[in-house]
Amino acid sequence: MRPRSPIPLPDAAPLRDVARSLRFVAESGTRTLRRSLPLDALPDPAARIADGALASVLKLGEEAGKGVSALAHALMDDDAPPDLAAGDATAGAHFAAACYDGLRAALAHLGAESCLVSEAAARAAWADVARMDHAANDCATAARLFDAVLVHRVLRDAIWPEGSALPAPEAGRIAVFAVLLAMLSDAAGFRLLVPAATDLALALRAELAGATDAETIARLFDEFRSHV
Repeated sequence: MRPRSPIPLPDAAPLRDVARSLRFVAESGTRTLRRSLPLDALPDPAARIADGALASVLKLGEEAGKGVSALAHALMDDDAPPDLAAGDATAGAHFAAACYDGLRAALAHLGAESCLVSEAAARAAWADVARMDHAANDCATAARLFDAVLVHRVLRDAIWPEGSALPAPEAGRIAVFAVLLAMLSDAAGFRLLVPAATDLALALRAELAGATDAETIARLFDEFRSHV
């Protein structure tokens, strides 16, 4: 009897994106309703019922998020970001998982209440860069990824508190730069560096706003990677 070929692991990124979208819709919808519904003006029984219903919707979204996170770690034995200098076309799943965690952490550090990040879009961004001519160094690769992550709208949406002083598009650029800067500084421990990298990227907001080409972004990565 011929030995059976090993069953390939399923691509869970689209499934995770769908479940996370459900969680985000639950979170954003619940927050919007809490702000718009006059719960304080309702009689006590009605207010408690409405508040309990909103809490149930939010809990459902949270449980969906926990389930897909467990699935992600079960299917991936190593979720550290890949070596940016290597340009490995097969490393997209690892980059996408790391990008998801990093962007959520960076945006939370900037004050976002919640956000929606697409792993499938992050994988597409990595694939685009991997198909290019091999970059001269990891900073050049990071600069290409910076542009690709923005083009593919890896950050799909975010919820910001009322009166937030940081415009959402600018916050997205800062968060993407911070995540890639942390990866360049220490790929294995980049998650611990995301808050410091985000503070540094925020301090560079004027430079980032004026950086319109990959060469300038690469120079910023090269100059500040050792400062995180």
